[in-house]
Amino acid sequence: MLIFSAGILFASCGSSSGGGEASLDGDLTYEVVGTPGESVQLSQSNYDGNTFNFETLEAIQIPQSGNASGDLPDGDYEGYQLQASPFGGDIQNLTLRLLSDGEVLGETSEPDPNSGVWIVEVGNIPDFNQ
Repeated sequence: MLIFSAGILFASCGSSSGGGEASLDGDLTYEVVGTPGESVQLSQSNYDGNTFNFETLEAIQIPQSGNASGDLPDGDYEGYQLQASPFGGDIQNLTLRLLSDGEVLGETSEPDPNSGVWIVEVGNIPDFNQ
C-alpha cells in the first residue's frame, strides 16, 4: 500500500502539459463501483496552496450496472481528497476512484478503519491539526 500511495503522489505532481501523466490539472471525475442499490454520500476536500475547502457533493445510488460516475469540480489544486460515506445502511463492497482526463489518479476498495469512509487522497493537503 505504501508503494501504491507513493506512486499516486508522484503521478499527481506532474504537469498536464508534460510527459502525458495524469494530474489534478485535468478534468476530474469519479467512479464508484459496488453492489446495485447501495447508496453513498460523496464529498470532497481540496487545497490550492492557500485555501482549504470542503464540499458535500451528492448522494448517489449505485445503479444495476454496479458502476456510477460523474464530474467533479475542477480547479488549480495542490491536493484533492474524495470521500464516499455509507448512506442509509452498511456497505460491504465498494471501490472509489478519482480520475483526471479519464486516467486513474487514485483508488481504494477499503474504508478508513477509524471513520468507515472510503477516502482517495492525491497530492498535498496539509494537516491543519498539527
